[in-house]
This record gives sequence, structure tokens and C-alpha cells, in this order.
Amino acid sequence: MIAGDYLDDNDRDKIIIGKDISGGYEGSFEKESLGGVVPGDEVVVLYENGIERKYTVKGIFNSKFVQSDKNAFITNREMESILGVSNGAHEIIIKVDESQPESHYITKFKDMGLKESIYPWNDYMGMTASFTQSFTLIRTLLSAIALLVAGITIYIVVYINILNKKRQIGILQAIGIDKVIIVRSYTVQALFYAASGIILGLSILRLLLVPYFAGHPLEFPVGDVRLEVVASEILISIAALLFAGFISGYMPAKKQTDKTILEAIWG
Repeated sequence: MIAGDYLDDNDRDKIIIGKDISGGYEGSFEKESLGGVVPGDEVVVLYENGIERKYTVKGIFNSKFVQSDKNAFITNREMESILGVSNGAHEIIIKVDESQPESHYITKFKDMGLKESIYPWNDYMGMTASFTQSFTLIRTLLSAIALLVAGITIYIVVYINILNKKRQIGILQAIGIDKVIIVRSYTVQALFYAASGIILGLSILRLLLVPYFAGHPLEFPVGDVRLEVVASEILISIAALLFAGFISGYMPAKKQTDKTILEAIWG
């Protein structure tokens, strides 16, 4: 609520309206609004069945979601008296535990014998679908860039290390050390760098970033944005970074050990 108060159960002549209806709160549809209604003002509502009621605005809300901020709400008792029904609903919205996909719950409801139409939330996304797709695309691009940068960084570190020790590598080969062992050692080194980065990154993510953004979400016009950690995506990123670490260690080491002993020692 950005002004006034929420409805009480016994309110019969009160209404709360979204900022895009009231106007005056930097809404998205200011020209189509009521022009700056404030709590205490009276509004007239004409229902589809022809009933007309006068209400006092008790509060104005801002959900940061356009499709909600263009709505108004009255109490259940008031609506039942207008429609002439009791204990009825034409739509039920259910919030589920996100640990399971929505299809899991839809199947459970249908197994209970419910014949009503049940749809996942994204079937009702409407204009917000483009927002969600944009955020998903941005997240994918940032993740890909981050993994690419991490892989290149590990490659550069290992490559410079090998260049500085190419003479030692040549000497090791000269005294009979199998080049497979040398390649393996640098590959393990690169994997160690990758694993260390993963552990450090997860620690910062879990202990600092997630708690911080939980209490300080990013404020966007379409709503507050919090940092969400999806286990499956984290596992994919870990696998990708380990693979990048493996390539970053294996390739320069293999290239160096493929040289002749004299080339390795004298460069």
C-alpha cells in the first residue's frame, strides 16, 4: 500500500485501487486514470449486471505489475452481495513450492478428480512474457561470457606458467619422464584453479550475494528482482567451467610436450 490502508473483512463501502487507476503516483497510464484520486475520495463503480455502487477509496496500492495495478478490489462479502452468490469463485490462483515443476502439481490435481481447466502461470503471462524472455536471454549471455572469460583466464595462467618452465619440461623429458605425466600434471593444475574458483564463487554467492539481494532487491519498473539460485543451472555452470579448465590445461601442455627435447630446452 502506497497510500491509505488495506481492506478489513467487514468493509462494505470501501475499495482499494491500483495506482494506474488512481493516477498521481507515476503510473504507466496516467492519462487514462482518475486524475489523482487519494484515500477518502469517493468513486462510483458500475458493474456488468447494472448495479451501481458508491465507494470510499480506503487505499491505493502499487504491486509494480501493470496488470495488477489496473485493478480495484472490494471485500468478498461486498462482491457476494452484488453478484447474488455465496461461497463461489470463477478463478483460483495457487502458489506452489518451486522445488517441483508446475506440471507435477497439475498432474496431482487431475489425479484428485478435478475436471476444471488447470493452466501453468506462463499461459497467463501476456505482455510479461517478453520481459521474462529478455531477462532469460540476458542471464544466458552473461553466464556464457563469464564462463568464456574464466576459461581464457585459466588458459593464460597455465600457458604463461608453461612458457616460464619450458626448459624444465624439456629436462624432465630428457631424463625419461613420460610426457603424459607432464600433460596430466598441468591439466590437474588447471582443474585445481577451476575448482578453487567454483568453491570461492559459490561461497560468495551463498553467504553474501543471495542474502544481500534478498533484503535489497533491484527495483525495476516491472517489479523487484531478487537473485535466484537454480541448482540445475549451477551444476551446468560447474561442469562447463571444469571442462574449460581441462581444455585450458591440456592444450598448452600437450603443445609444449609435442616439441622435441632440444626445442623444449633451447626454445
